[in-house]
Amino acid sequence: MNVDIPAKSVVSVLLGDTEQNAVTFGGMEMIPSDDRNSFSINTYLEKGKTYTAVGDDAFSSPDFYEDPDFFIKLGNGRFKFTALSGYYNIKFVPATKSFRIYASHENGNPLSLNADGTGALWAIGSDGLHKPYYSIISNQGWWTDTDHATCMAPVGNKRYQLTLTAGRQLNVNNVDFKFFGQAGWGVELNPTREYRISSTSDVFLIGHQAVNGHSDGNVYVADGVTLQEGRTFRFIVDMSVPSQPVMSVDDISTGIKHPEVYADGLSHEWFTLSGIKIERPHKAGVYLCNGKKS
Repeated sequence: MNVDIPAKSVVSVLLGDTEQNAVTFGGMEMIPSDDRNSFSINTYLEKGKTYTAVGDDAFSSPDFYEDPDFFIKLGNGRFKFTALSGYYNIKFVPATKSFRIYASHENGNPLSLNADGTGALWAIGSDGLHKPYYSIISNQGWWTDTDHATCMAPVGNKRYQLTLTAGRQLNVNNVDFKFFGQAGWGVELNPTREYRISSTSDVFLIGHQAVNGHSDGNVYVADGVTLQEGRTFRFIVDMSVPSQPVMSVDDISTGIKHPEVYADGLSHEWFTLSGIKIERPHKAGVYLCNGKKS
């Protein structure tokens, strides 16, 4: 996927000889990097509160990426915070018209997962996973700094959320990532270790080398499933029983592929109840076949 990168933004234009616009979020100045290619702030954010960002036209752009796991974009540079209240680091990148966000301590250090399931959870993987666009990190798969590891949004009851649109934040041909307790190597959710993760999804499965041949803990797409670009998937990892985390996935978009035709001349179109097309069921449960529950 090609992403159009604007050549300039308001913050990159000199006013007079040396003065430049201040970029603020919630009335507080965001600190520019030395090259002014990004602006960051570490601040306490309150769930349900609306914050205003000013200092760059990108904030009001219809295609600004606010990160829907943390914010609802209200327009005119206004953003409603939807994750749990706490300290967060927000990085604004003018070139990609986007926020990158992670849960932090008051001093700005990234949060880690606590033994009781609270704290933070991170997704790290191939260069097919990245916010705002996976194409930004081409050939940088499995890098482990906060510019590459993706912090999931804490949404309550020890549950963490990650929303990805196929073809934008998720490469449909390169789904390979896992969940970690920090923005790097160390604690990981893995069916062979302390945090024995499982999946309720028929589309996105958890690797268990001895059982399914896939790398332990890695998220992968089930055989026979084709992801459609443009569809949006919401991953939830429930850590309410820390030793047995559970990943569930909802398709929060629409889109149906043409049905396949079998030897009996009939089309057998299988979908999960959340509307994801699959080749056939991989586990017991209720599914839709040709529009009927089966």
